[in-house]
Amino acid sequence: MQPDLAYLLTPGAVVDRDGGPVAQAAARLIAEGLVCASTRSFVRCANPDDFDFVDALDPSCPGRVAAPEDGVDDWTWCPRCGRRLEASRKSAFEATVLEPNLVVLRVRLANVLAAAGLPVREQPEGVFRVESGDREAAVVLMDACGSAVRRVALEQGAVAVAADCGRFSWQVPHCTKLLAAAELVLVSPEPLLGAVRTALTGQPTVIVLPAPQQSAPERPPARFLLPSGAGWGDVTVYYVDGATVGIAVPGARPVHASAIELGMAKERARTPSRRFALLLHLCRHRGRTDWKTAGFAEDEPLAFDNFAAFRMQVSPLRRDLQRLFGLAADPFAPIGRSKPLVAAFRALPETPGEAAYLPRAG
Repeated sequence: MQPDLAYLLTPGAVVDRDGGPVAQAAARLIAEGLVCASTRSFVRCANPDDFDFVDALDPSCPGRVAAPEDGVDDWTWCPRCGRRLEASRKSAFEATVLEPNLVVLRVRLANVLAAAGLPVREQPEGVFRVESGDREAAVVLMDACGSAVRRVALEQGAVAVAADCGRFSWQVPHCTKLLAAAELVLVSPEPLLGAVRTALTGQPTVIVLPAPQQSAPERPPARFLLPSGAGWGDVTVYYVDGATVGIAVPGARPVHASAIELGMAKERARTPSRRFALLLHLCRHRGRTDWKTAGFAEDEPLAFDNFAAFRMQVSPLRRDLQRLFGLAADPFAPIGRSKPLVAAFRALPETPGEAAYLPRAG
């Protein structure tokens, strides 16, 4: 059976390091510069060597997820069957992760067409025009032009190629076959050349519609105005009670605000959102926490099943704080599985002294 090679140019493709045909094909792509490779640890959903194999929904499930970092007890879900996995207790293995190099792939496509005696020019980027007499066909590398245009409309007879076929298949009309770039490189370019020759017998065209120029949406004015040059280090947020925080900025009196006033309440119930609860928790812990600390806090604990669930609440809280204070900088230091959440602003569990809010001298 011919191994499935079409996915090898998909961003983030994972290849087992077992020396089999797929691994050999990946090694060839790496050697020719068509992909960049890195190594990561993974766990399999259905692994006979694991303690939870008897509970597998599908004993042949090929799903795999990245192994957690050392010391992190993490739960996750299989992307194939949806089973919940205790990844830290499963057997990990090393695998190669591939990222396509579209610049090299574009050169390869142009060279394949030129080697077949077909004059070719690239116009615009990712669209290769092939001429023969008074006829013209086009080969469209969907990945190369997909981010630069709103959509690519392919009339019957145009040739579509993609590294990530799953992403672009919906843009190709039913009458047009989408060719997998990995198979053209690893197996044979003949399907591409045959499609081009067929296209040259008619009058196919490719219509590239440029992305509409959208003006940046106007940002609403900041709720709490900061003096010129001020940053997160000049902002203080402190705990008042379970439904209110105090906010102080230089040159202004402190303000007490609820979740509704800050735009951090649930739309229908009008009750404080989980990200507001996280802000209260940060204040109670002086601006430093992580998902495990939040879950075991004696004062108003927040239950997070894993790091991913914790991070999902950090992101909207980040956007809310940037909106409230009109600052584009990140209000938190970089977060990771082994890095706690640390606030760049001053977070306090009690009301600070009034002297902190006098206007700056000079």
